[in-house]
Amino acid sequence: MYNRFTKELTSSEFTETNSNSYSDHVFLRLTTPVNIHYKFSIKKAELDANCSQAVEDLLASYHSDKAYYELCGADILISNNRVIGADEEMSVEKVFKTIEKRNSENDFSGRRKKSLDEVKVIYAKALTKLTVDKSDNSVLYSPIIHYKRAEALMVSVSIPIEAVIVVPKSQAIRSLFDLFFRSIRRQLHAVRALLSSYTGTEIPLLRMIYFWVHGMHFPLSMVLPASSQDNQLVDWRQDLHEKLMLLLDRPYFRLSNAYSFPQETTPSHKLINPHLSLSQSKLSQAPTGTVHTVYGKYTYHHYMQDKFDDDKWGCAYRSLQTLISWFNLQGYSNISIPTHREIQQTLVNIGDKEPSFVGSKQWIGSTEVGFVLDKLLNVTCKIMFVSSGAEMANKGRELVQHFQTQGTPIMIGGGVLAHTILGVYYNDQTGEIKFLILDPHYTGADDLKTVLDKGWCGWKGEDFWEKTAYYNMCMPQRPIEY
Repeated sequence: MYNRFTKELTSSEFTETNSNSYSDHVFLRLTTPVNIHYKFSIKKAELDANCSQAVEDLLASYHSDKAYYELCGADILISNNRVIGADEEMSVEKVFKTIEKRNSENDFSGRRKKSLDEVKVIYAKALTKLTVDKSDNSVLYSPIIHYKRAEALMVSVSIPIEAVIVVPKSQAIRSLFDLFFRSIRRQLHAVRALLSSYTGTEIPLLRMIYFWVHGMHFPLSMVLPASSQDNQLVDWRQDLHEKLMLLLDRPYFRLSNAYSFPQETTPSHKLINPHLSLSQSKLSQAPTGTVHTVYGKYTYHHYMQDKFDDDKWGCAYRSLQTLISWFNLQGYSNISIPTHREIQQTLVNIGDKEPSFVGSKQWIGSTEVGFVLDKLLNVTCKIMFVSSGAEMANKGRELVQHFQTQGTPIMIGGGVLAHTILGVYYNDQTGEIKFLILDPHYTGADDLKTVLDKGWCGWKGEDFWEKTAYYNMCMPQRPIEY
């Protein structure tokens, strides 16, 4: 029986927790494809023994004097007994800064876009020395090869080793050889355990996959068959949730939850979680107020993106796109972000709009946003009606409850404008309240500094809302699934 944590970290708590780890540590990402070959047998015990021996032979090669680990971008090789290209006492932080400096010098665009939660990563490769030094007197004769002709059914498995090591930034690089080897050994032993569960001649292609659960200081590595689908991994996910004492009502280990390291992430021009760069220090001087923000990641969608002109009419569509991005990035869905036309067609398909609505520039509101989320994602929404902008000041407790229990971004429509609420600051003793707003009416480039400096993402007071306008909030509810 496992106890389960009932407290879910907010984004602000998660950022603070992980940022301490990021600032003090460097991640080393070792990627190297390997192949193992072993004799097939219909006897499972013999097959397992052959596989184990092949793994051990491969491991021996990665711990021999012929094994080297290259720190990519730094021209440094690390072997079992020496470091080539740098002082062996050099810290991994200094190596990272050297690589970062070289990358910036080679970046002719003038600036490098960083992810807000980007970790310090040094990428590495495993190499094998094929030549012999002249000074090596241990090899005095030509090798003797014994050749025996026989027939055998062999198993050949391609393994994409993708190991991650987390070390303090002050760690000396001379110590990395053993750390790299131990990481490879762990992954190969995991591979061997997975292969032992297969009998017969059907051996799967394998993949290494990482999951970084909110609140943890390091990613978790998993070995899975490459053909695995989420609907085949239900029992596996439940077992992980129980072993790690995670909630059973939300996904952490679906394939779409997989973590991608910075250089392995497909470049996107859209900003991810711009609110994390905002300071909360000036929200209030009162010590009793609390901040509650959206859980996890989303992408910022706004006017004029994707070369589509929706200025002055598409704000609710853009807010809806932001909401859908949240469900994708949390692993609840993997649909493509729908275009304005696809959103309109969805509303026509469910009978909410006439066919002439498709291709028009007509507005939609919070109710339509809820309809689309229900149709495309099977997500239900709570609609909160607010009779006037002045009444928004009285919705602090409801918003706190939403971000504590659901953590989803909120689409709010009022008059002719729509916005996205990402969080709330609320003092339940004084009634002081501020709203974290993501504004879809922005028409410029996806530049974080501009978005923050100009207030397109920022904390707003009660006067942000028009006093005489009524507002409807579409508050998506998390599906209960894992």
